[in-house]
Amino acid sequence: QMKKYCTTIRVIVHTQMKILRRRQKKAHIMEVQLNGGSVADKVNFARDHFEKEIPVGAVFAQDEMIDIIGVTKGHGFKGVTSRWHTKKLPRKTHKGLRKVACIGAWHPSRIQFTVPRAGQKGYHHRTETNKKIYRMGAGYAMKDGKLVKNNAATEYDLADKSITPMGGFPHYGEVKQDFVMLKGAHSA
Repeated sequence: QMKKYCTTIRVIVHTQMKILRRRQKKAHIMEVQLNGGSVADKVNFARDHFEKEIPVGAVFAQDEMIDIIGVTKGHGFKGVTSRWHTKKLPRKTHKGLRKVACIGAWHPSRIQFTVPRAGQKGYHHRTETNKKIYRMGAGYAMKDGKLVKNNAATEYDLADKSITPMGGFPHYGEVKQDFVMLKGAHSA
């Protein structure tokens, strides 16, 4: 029926939390749209990949530009000075000085949406666009009974080394799985 009636095919995918060095056990679930080929090809691809692992190399490639979705750092309920960076009022102001002096005219007798108000600051959903993939790295692998950690060498730097810095990444540890190296900073 999907091959006959549907125009877009989406699959529900999840992450494997057990292979990461994180406290969290609950997997991240996401709905991903399949593109390319006919609808029948998409349905067949989805059927063939049920309950199977899809590596990051099958989705992205090196030097590709990708978008990142994340959540900003949460700051809780904040006033207008912190949230909207409005000017503080003079020291002798009655009933507080970290306020907005005038929140609008008498008429229209409503507050406009453009007026800064106190409320939630941070923990907002953001999408960052055009992040270049600098490197697609393979995780640690066993070869001839030895653990191969050489996933950071380049054609100019032939030293046998891992992508993890000395002492590990702060609040994470050692990167043992496949990784993607992106340009720039990311909220996620």
